[in-house]
Amino acid sequence: NPNTDLSAITVSSDSPPQSSGSIPTQTTAEGGTISFATSSYFTDPDSAGITYSATNLPAGLSINSSTGLISGTLTQTSTSLSVTVIATGPTGFATQEFSWVITQVV
Repeated sequence: NPNTDLSAITVSSDSPPQSSGSIPTQTTAEGGTISFATSSYFTDPDSAGITYSATNLPAGLSINSSTGLISGTLTQTSTSLSVTVIATGPTGFATQEFSWVITQVV
């Protein structure tokens, strides 16, 4: 349309979350109490907001979707797991994968 006023068009330039550094291997004894912040391993370039989720967390642990804090008391028996944390923004996501080693209490 030749009469369209383009001066009123706003273009959003949201950037997806980015990984920042690498989450190191976590080693915890069976039955341990966990409070591990993952948010420092992600950045939000335009402050659009991030929600957090995780796959393959050890039994007994959960992640706070607003803060990225993994917490709880381990009920997982000794093993090694590959855990993925996902930071999701309005236009994309970033992931961090790390190992979580659960050691046997002797």
